[in-house]
Amino acid sequence: MKKIKHLYYKDLAGFRLIGMLLIFSYIIMYLLATNDRSDFSIHALAYTSEFADVGLSLFVLLSSFLITVQGLREYKYTKSFSLRKFYIRRLLKVAPILIIGLLFYFFIHPLLINFLKLTSLEGSNSIKNLLFFPTYHGLLRAEVFIYAYILYNVLLISFFYLVWGFVLKYLQSILPLISILLIVGGVFLKFLYINESNSFEHYILYYIFEVGIGAALAVIFRKQKNLVDWIKKLSHAQIVTFYITVISIILLWFFVLQIEILSALIKMVFTLLIACMIMEQTFAKHSILKLRDIKVIMRLGKLSYNMIVLSPIIAVIILIAIESLDRSITAPIIKVVYPIITLLITWLLADIFYKYISKFFIRMQSDFKPLK
Repeated sequence: MKKIKHLYYKDLAGFRLIGMLLIFSYIIMYLLATNDRSDFSIHALAYTSEFADVGLSLFVLLSSFLITVQGLREYKYTKSFSLRKFYIRRLLKVAPILIIGLLFYFFIHPLLINFLKLTSLEGSNSIKNLLFFPTYHGLLRAEVFIYAYILYNVLLISFFYLVWGFVLKYLQSILPLISILLIVGGVFLKFLYINESNSFEHYILYYIFEVGIGAALAVIFRKQKNLVDWIKKLSHAQIVTFYITVISIILLWFFVLQIEILSALIKMVFTLLIACMIMEQTFAKHSILKLRDIKVIMRLGKLSYNMIVLSPIIAVIILIAIESLDRSITAPIIKVVYPIITLLITWLLADIFYKYISKFFIRMQSDFKPLK
């Protein structure tokens, strides 16, 4: 009987943190820009919008990788895959904090607006605005838009879970081929959607490239022992050279960000580099830095999902508080203090939520894991 090894990729927490911070920067800048309208804010919003795209791509990549590698591991030790248990685990992971977000979007925020007698919302919190977000997002007031943006993306990833469960259950034998097709098709769609007027980044097809990369990475982890052994032997100098290349590509992206076709190309290259970084962080013996060794990164990485859903709620409440005190959001000191306070409060509440609620559901998930 084969010995079952514990599966836990600590290094992924650091990448989740990066994705969370990129999305958080967009949330803050969107709310600032819609209230400020200065040239600086508008330009900063253009950049952070691209950051959010990268952040969401990162989460899709990590989700695709992790659930695929877990599925392949389940096949290895049990020769089967439980679709029912897979869906229950995903539901227990997504549902708790998502319910909080939905309650705030549909009930608490409208009550707050009415109670404080603030400006009436443009548009509404109608369910159609959430279900058809790419079409209706232009009708929404800034605060409602930013709730919908986060909730829609969580639902988008949940839809990916729904589809990918069937892939793992019935198409596991041709998973390498599916990965290649998704990568090739994803490249085509990234360029096809460049001139799309709607918020194309909110359609699941826009992220099939990241899904393909994540699935391919999982196949490499589980089945390509030679490549893994090669990564383990990388020298310190080779790893330093790799990260210098990563930094150079990021800097290049900043210069060409407004050139859509080049920006799209570099973001796809960056997704590939993230996949390489995951392999390096997991297997390399001569890494210049291991994210898993930094406790604050590990902690924030675990809280990242909770922080993403809570951050728009906290950001809007603080914005309302600033307005109620007759303080101008355009004041330089407010622009500096606002994101810092929002991040710290979001961190605190996400930590409390994780400790007293998320951990309970995590323990429930363990009851539906085919491998302990």
